[in-house]
Amino acid sequence: MTSADDSTCSVNQPELDFSFHRPLGMDLSQTVCIAPEYFQGRELDLAELTQHLIPTQNPVKQQRLVIGGKAGMGKTQLCIAYAKLHCERSDPKYDSAILLDASSEPKLKKSFKKIAKRVFKNMPDSEDAVQHTLRWLSDAKNRGWLLIFDGYDDPDQFSISHYCPGGTHGTIMITTQSPATVSGHSFPIGPLDEQGSLRVLAARSERGNTLEGMKDSNI
Repeated sequence: MTSADDSTCSVNQPELDFSFHRPLGMDLSQTVCIAPEYFQGRELDLAELTQHLIPTQNPVKQQRLVIGGKAGMGKTQLCIAYAKLHCERSDPKYDSAILLDASSEPKLKKSFKKIAKRVFKNMPDSEDAVQHTLRWLSDAKNRGWLLIFDGYDDPDQFSISHYCPGGTHGTIMITTQSPATVSGHSFPIGPLDEQGSLRVLAARSERGNTLEGMKDSNI
């Protein structure tokens, strides 16, 4: 027998719809994004990323790129620059670009919960948020997404594969200091060369004469 309270509860809590209806757009809010003018010296890396990650109409395998390098190399900002480059143009390459904090399993689950609340209306704070979001990403209608797992530096802590959507569509980027133990196509980045370092210094100090000084010293 259903009580009045049970009836009220069922009315107030409609069944959630976890199917794909619309893309999310770009959500890079779970990290610090530097201003575009401060992103200097990685133009070649950005161009190479674009060559590696060209979506096809009928992919046979999900694209997964492992951005490896030491701390402070700019792995995160390179991924952000790539996402902005291909999402903020007139013919966007991706209709959803999502960055998740993968520095620990609890933080990754928390990231999924934040995304789930944006994707699904009236989404409760539930552990099921991960599975619901993965199902949304795996939907055959939801093909044009970019997923960035940021800071997966300790693969022994947990398996990132448990948090990757199924299917052959979509693009995954993983930033890590331990690329050898992460499955995917390896894309290592190292320190900037002298020219790139000076460009960063000039941009951040707002001193455009830094490069000129270097040119004069090489004469």
